[in-house]
Amino acid sequence: MTPSPPRNSPIDFTIEEEAAAMTKMIDRLTALHRAIDSAVARERARLAPDPVHIAALKKRRLAIKDHLHRALTRRVTATA
Repeated sequence: MTPSPPRNSPIDFTIEEEAAAMTKMIDRLTALHRAIDSAVARERARLAPDPVHIAALKKRRLAIKDHLHRALTRRVTATA
């Protein structure tokens, strides 16, 4: 196996490395979004759900959804 050439900078990624990093980030964001969905469901199922806590969870879930959407858009644009 031929060694890869030295890189010019720490942010000089190959296309495969960038795609793998993007996929890993999308997977983490998706898992986090699901976990927050579960937390919202658990809070709603409580006898006396805390509306402030639910609102905070929903706000965080929306921020993650926006981040996920931007990441997916970048990945689609990069492969097009």
